Amino acid sequence: MRTLDYYLYLFLERFLGRAAAASVIGSTCLKTLDIPRFRDVIERNFRRIHRHTHGREPTAQETASFRAEMAQAMARQRVGTYELLRDPGRGEVPVTLKLLPAIEGLRRGGRGVVLVSPHFGDFQMLFHGLARAGLPLHAMVNLVRPAMREVTAAQPNLRFTDFSTGAKYYLDALGRNELVLLLADMDFFPGGRTLDFFGAPCNPPHGPARLALAASAPVLPVYAVWRGRRHDLLCDAPIPTAGADQEEVEKSILRSMERFIGRHPGHWLIYHDPWDLPACARQTRRQLRQLRLSRWFDGLWGG
Repeated sequence: MRTLDYYLYLFLERFLGRAAAASVIGSTCLKTLDIPRFRDVIERNFRRIHRHTHGREPTAQETASFRAEMAQAMARQRVGTYELLRDPGRGEVPVTLKLLPAIEGLRRGGRGVVLVSPHFGDFQMLFHGLARAGLPLHAMVNLVRPAMREVTAAQPNLRFTDFSTGAKYYLDALGRNELVLLLADMDFFPGGRTLDFFGAPCNPPHGPARLALAASAPVLPVYAVWRGRRHDLLCDAPIPTAGADQEEVEKSILRSMERFIGRHPGHWLIYHDPWDLPACARQTRRQLRQLRLSRWFDGLWGG
């Protein structure tokens, strides 16, 4: 099922044109970030990131530039989603695959690759860009929607999976030398452990680390960075797992995310405070309840 905002976008595009419709979406995103509860959180996150990266508090101008960048990133992600939903599996994917040589090199090891990314820029371009390049990719999301099944029907080497998928599925995929893509900045089952991220304790990305260690597969941090009219699909240095322990792999993932988020703080599309651990626990419990309810509704519609 497509959401109401998708149909609203189509309506605006028909009567105003594509550029004007995208501009309306951009204005809406900027106004969303002006809502006090969102503004307080994202600016607090930005101050922490800026202090850790640059060693000082951000100026008012830097904060305003950050908010504008974040609004643009939100708008690009939404418009990109609408464009893909218009023609599932075949819509334009404006990407430059700069990470492709690194992935191909790691796959020569024969153990697959665990790709990890935060909610960074239009991260869905990683899903579609890699799949369009012919790579066998399994992307884990919170809930597989019917529209995603339309995409995989048109693009059979891309598979969306969710919380109902067991670890064996991913281990088997890696054993076939395929790719598994996991989001690494929001952990639903943290297990009470923390590691420093931008200088303060947060929940570590233990799921990707445990999967990679169990499969003896390398980890590759990947990012979609907006450049002009296209998304550069980039990667950081691979993280080997041979001889490593879970905490070492987790720390390497966190250090990579610090580097890329520090350079492009407005690309990090997180609307909560990941360092407020009690609030994170409440939020993840609430989201899990919502996911169960959504799955039940999807079942009613034959999903």
